[in-house]
Amino acid sequence: MSKRTHFILIYTTVTMESIARLFLHYVWKLYSLSSYVVLDRGLQFVALFTKKLYYLLRVEIASYTVWHS
Repeated sequence: MSKRTHFILIYTTVTMESIARLFLHYVWKLYSLSSYVVLDRGLQFVALFTKKLYYLLRVEIASYTVWHS
């Protein structure tokens, strides 16, 4: 998937979940999980997009912290 660009035509304002659904429908089915995805948005967008994508893929995100004394 190196140096490829995918443009998806939409006619309305989209939510983060609909962006994740579009990604699944048009990009994921072609390449599955890639090593990296380049997005030209801020970190908040990337974090929310990843969260919605994992939700749609039914991947549970387990947050944890490591504490050393």
